[in-house]
Amino acid sequence: MCVDCADWPAALIAARALYVYRGPVRAALHRAKYRGERRRMEELASELGRVSPEIVAPWRCELTCVVPIPLHPLRWRERGFNQSALLAKAVAGQLDIPIHDRLERIRDTASQVGRTRSQRWTNVAGAFVWSGSPLQGTVLLIDDTITTGATVAAATTALVQAGASAVVVLAFARATEQFQA
Repeated sequence: MCVDCADWPAALIAARALYVYRGPVRAALHRAKYRGERRRMEELASELGRVSPEIVAPWRCELTCVVPIPLHPLRWRERGFNQSALLAKAVAGQLDIPIHDRLERIRDTASQVGRTRSQRWTNVAGAFVWSGSPLQGTVLLIDDTITTGATVAAATTALVQAGASAVVVLAFARATEQFQA
């Protein structure tokens, strides 16, 4: 278990990513997110969707729904799409399980880019709330990139408060650099 993973909520039972966040993968995600290249993000989503059954196979029978990490409405208006929602749509289609998109980002958090590990955790603490029907079973949480895990940990807390018994995270990429507290 990595240093960052040790602080994750107990209900976050696994986190998997298709790629390491560097080189062409990093460049593709940056272009999609920060240059508004929705089509590129859809292609990345299709790629994650194709391999998702294999990646989540150990938990497949337990998964009840797919939930994307939400953007705050202000960020969504800037970008025009939620990259995690595009990933979630592709994954849910391959796994044939429903998407529940009632996880909400209730604070317009600052970008995590350039922040230390502790700043990242503080930035997203309490930023998410579930507004849908109560959840059950194991939820598959989708994000584009896992760095320290602060975002998925904060989202997991909200999902557990909504009734999820466990959370498995699937991301397109995972950073490998260690962050200082």
